[in-house]
Parts: sequence; structure tokens; C-alpha cells
Amino acid sequence: MAVNIYEWSMQITLSELGSALNSRVGKSRLANRITSPLNQLPQPAIAPTPRDLQAYIDLYGEQVTQDAVGDLRRYFQIARARGFTSGGLSTQLSPLSIVPGDVRPSVTAISVIGEGLAGWYMERRSLRPLARPVGEGVDLIFQSAASNSRKYALIQVKATQQENIVSQMKRAVPGLLQYTYNVAAIAPNAYSCYIIGIIIRQRDEYDIMSLEISIV
Repeated sequence: MAVNIYEWSMQITLSELGSALNSRVGKSRLANRITSPLNQLPQPAIAPTPRDLQAYIDLYGEQVTQDAVGDLRRYFQIARARGFTSGGLSTQLSPLSIVPGDVRPSVTAISVIGEGLAGWYMERRSLRPLARPVGEGVDLIFQSAASNSRKYALIQVKATQQENIVSQMKRAVPGLLQYTYNVAAIAPNAYSCYIIGIIIRQRDEYDIMSLEISIV
């Protein structure tokens, strides 16, 4: 049971960011440029899966769950018997099934596990949590643990069981950077944006893809 951590970092000036966000074309080009390094995976850092992951889920998750990890473990068990629900009912009936399908994992479980792991990861970077906004353009807000620091980390989290996490991260770039630009205009401080992608694999194994964008 392990977490594979892949990390990228880059910088962008506030004035450059403002120019790019001024048009749809600029936003698209910016998202392409920022996420292009994600196509090359660096050597990952490997950490043991946190044993108390539900505690991180409770702290950082937007939705309330009792055992999100257990829900996905149950799904993986059922998924081995393709074509049936967890109670044993067939998911298709010929000839009435036009597009046969299999049971699906809990979307809520996937989402909150991603948020919990993202919070755990940020704590590993010696940052302290400030807030878990709901209904905002950012999922998590952290601050440097150094005393009197005015450096903030604004985090957007994307989680999936699929391998196409890069496309989800790419779509998240313009919204998070626009939020950061707006905040910086009101409260000039040091900001870093994090687009964090979580790939959930079987047997409590996860990939964390962390892209840090420092606003300078």
C-alpha cells in the first residue's frame, strides 16, 4: 500500500497571468503551456498510504462520509464479478440491454479520498491548513508554517480512477489561476497555486500528481 508522488513546479508573473486570462485564447494557451510537462513523469517519491486516511477525509473532504475507503474496497471486490450488483443482481438482460454495463464506484468516495490525500500531501510539505472553502474556485487553502509568513497555497483537487487525470488538471488551470489573480488584486501576498491530481488504484494504492505554479 503506497502513494506515488509526482511533482512539477513553475513560475509565472502576475502581469503575465493577467494578460493570459484576458481572453479565451490566452487561457487555452496558458493551460496548454502549464500542463505540457505533465506528459513526462519524473521519478516518484514513494510514501506509505496513511493508515488514518478517513481522518484526513473528514478534515478536508467537502462531503460527509463514514468510510469512503471501505466503499471503494467493496467496489473493487464486486468489480471482479463483472455484470452484477453488490447484491448479486445482473446488470443486463438480453435482449433489453442495448449497452451492457457494470456497477460503478461511488463518485463521492473518489472525490473525498482525493481531497483527503491532497490535504495529507500539503501537510507533508510543512504547510498548515487554513480553510476548506465550499462553493468557491479553490478546494483547499494552506499557509506556510513559518511564523509571520504571508505565503499562501491555493489548491484545486481532481480525483479519478482513470488514467486521463492530465486532461482534468488542464481544465482546472484557468479557473484556479483566475481565482488567484482576483484574490491577489485584493490582498497582495505571496501565492502558489497547486493543481493536484489523484489517481485511485486498487489495494489502497494512489498516485498524486502535484503541479505547483508560483505567482511572482
